[in-house]
Amino acid sequence: MLKDSEKTKEQLIGELYELRQLITAAKQSEDHSKNISEALMKSQENYKILVENQTDVVVKVGLDRKFQYVSPSYCATFGKTEQELLGTKFMPLVHEDDRSISEAELKKLLIPPYCCWVEQRALTTMGWRWFGWADKAVLNKDNEVEAIVAIGRDITEQKKNQHLTARLGKILDSSFNEVYAFDAETLKFIHVNQGALSNLGYTGDEILELTPYDINPDLNRTEFPNTLVPLIEGNTRIKVFETIHKRKDGTLYPVEVRLQLSNKETPAVFVAVAQDITDRKWAETSRLESIGVLAGGIAHDFNNILTGITGNVSLAKMKLENELNENGHIQKLLAEAEKAALQAKYLTNQLLTFAKGGEPVLETVSVYNLLQENIGFALRGSNIMCEFQLPSGLWPLKVDSCQINQVIQNLIINACQAMPQGDFIHVKAENVESKSRVNSRLEKGPYVKISIKDHGVGMSKEIVPRIFDPYFTTKQKGSGLGLAIVYSVVRKHKGYILVNSEPGHGTEFQVFLPACRDLEVLTHEKSNAPLK
Repeated sequence: MLKDSEKTKEQLIGELYELRQLITAAKQSEDHSKNISEALMKSQENYKILVENQTDVVVKVGLDRKFQYVSPSYCATFGKTEQELLGTKFMPLVHEDDRSISEAELKKLLIPPYCCWVEQRALTTMGWRWFGWADKAVLNKDNEVEAIVAIGRDITEQKKNQHLTARLGKILDSSFNEVYAFDAETLKFIHVNQGALSNLGYTGDEILELTPYDINPDLNRTEFPNTLVPLIEGNTRIKVFETIHKRKDGTLYPVEVRLQLSNKETPAVFVAVAQDITDRKWAETSRLESIGVLAGGIAHDFNNILTGITGNVSLAKMKLENELNENGHIQKLLAEAEKAALQAKYLTNQLLTFAKGGEPVLETVSVYNLLQENIGFALRGSNIMCEFQLPSGLWPLKVDSCQINQVIQNLIINACQAMPQGDFIHVKAENVESKSRVNSRLEKGPYVKISIKDHGVGMSKEIVPRIFDPYFTTKQKGSGLGLAIVYSVVRKHKGYILVNSEPGHGTEFQVFLPACRDLEVLTHEKSNAPLK
């Protein structure tokens, strides 16, 4: 190695240059290390500020479930100091009913993806509170779990809201009213309660493919959106209107709808509550308007009957005065008077059945005898044939036989009047079990469903809702009392009556009457052969 005195000038300059480079590099390395140190300190300070000032609580625990770190927010929430908590187990702070669930969730941290979500109650300075914990496992260099870091948030109010929402959902589902929620843009149903599903006959999956147009034949696709505008623009909070709903089987029933818009959340939805007003419609028609019509009809019918009675009696008196009683002429006149009097008695019985207070006197009655005897009597002398479908094992009815006799006869007479040229009436019966009263149609229990179908002219959807109104009739010789009495009697028996009709395709009445499931059939079934 040469001494400095032996080196050339160029060699000394080169070494000096290399030394300067080393000094510069050392200084840059020192500055870089200083920058890294400062950045690390800054990062640690930011992390400390973040952890110590957030409202969420942060902890780190070992696999022995002992605290290794607790944030200031955790200490404040649980009313303990850091010294009191470190080295102690966290589980004693957890509600005893939630400990097994918490342990089961923590075991998930031992396998990928090394994270879990735990909801548990813990004892804080405010008492028992619900917390939601996002837990993450800490892995060492060998990918082994060595600790757990958890961030928790007080979710007590959220839990209360969830409980309230679930309770409200149960209340809505158990409501006899129909509750619908449908999208404000597509109008597709997004929620329908059990009351609506039961009344309409759809399943939950089926109804979610539909819109209000599918269950309401009166809705016009052009006019209905215009009806919604005042709700959308905020000019009105609620719209109340009456309309018709259509079941899956095609039957119609009147409803009152209360419709409003809920736009506090996205997407906005319409909420509709519909009430089946079949009974109310009946009650309305039985009030002032029907009372006037009924009074006028009674006066008119009785006037005609009494005219027949008094006229024939007057003629009889005249014959007696003139002693002209040849060939029993007076007896014939008196017979006509008696016939008119019997008609008056029959009308009186009809009115008494229809009037309030004619409660049924219940007895056990055979379906077979009830149908075949009454239908045979009603068809006597007509050009109508009846075809029966009466399976064996039909339950006996628990009814007032006199009143139900009148129901069957009136329905058969109505079918005959719909087919003046003659044809077949189809009568069938079947046992029906109503499982639960989810709507106002049938109470829980056994029933026999009696179906009477004709092949007459049928009725339009405008006519069907009115056929049970007293003194409403579409027939020239009809009194308008027959079907009103049928409805009144069936309802007093806590039964139900449905009507399916379409112009040109006839009419079918379905009558549900309470039965006795546990009693033996009172008589053997009779022939299903056509009856005239």
